[in-house]
This record gives sequence, structure tokens and C-alpha cells, in this order.
Amino acid sequence: ARLAGVPRPGIGAAAALRLTILMLVSWSLYGVGLALLAPGGGLGAGALLQTAGAFALAYAVGVVVVLAPAGLGAREVVLVGLLAPVVGAVPAAAAALLSRLVHTAGDFSLAGAGALRARRGA
Repeated sequence: ARLAGVPRPGIGAAAALRLTILMLVSWSLYGVGLALLAPGGGLGAGALLQTAGAFALAYAVGVVVVLAPAGLGAREVVLVGLLAPVVGAVPAAAAALLSRLVHTAGDFSLAGAGALRARRGA
């Protein structure tokens, strides 16, 4: 396979399956995080599936809305819309805002750790 004229090695079915499983685990953890931020949402299988799905859809909308940096505002509106029927409007809004803050803090923490490692030449 070629990407922009440059040969790119393909991955086999086993590697693709492993990557898919890792992505499912990642999005499931986003769902757990959101469930912990949304009071009353609970940590049952149904609640986790709903919060993970809500986060994934909100994240995708944030990517599509190119006028907002990192989907700022768009992601939160979708999260509130999807969570409010389950936990109420105010807890849903609080969870959406806290999710943005926690996600941003995680982004900056990993970026900082990567920058420090790069400065040390590792």
C-alpha cells in the first residue's frame, strides 16, 4: 500500500484485531471516566455503554466541527444532550465540563512528559 506516494507497510489481520481491541478498551475507559464524573449515572454495564457511546459521539462531533478548536463547545453540547435524560441537565453539564478539563489536563500532562523525554534525548 502507498500513502502520498510513499510505500507503507500493511498490517496483518492479527495486528488489526489487537489494535481494534486496544481502541475498544480506550473508549471504554473514557466511558468509565465520564460515568464517574456524572453523578447518578452509575457504573453498571448499561450506564458504561451509554457514557462510552455518548463520549465517542461527542468526540466525533468535536472533530467534525472544524470552527471550534478541539471541538470546544460542540463536544459539551452533545454530551449534555445525551446525558441529561439519564442524570439530569445540571449534572450532565457539570460532567461535560469536568470531562473537558480532565481530558485537557491529561493531554497537557502527556505532552509535557513527551517534551521532557525528548529534551533528555531518550
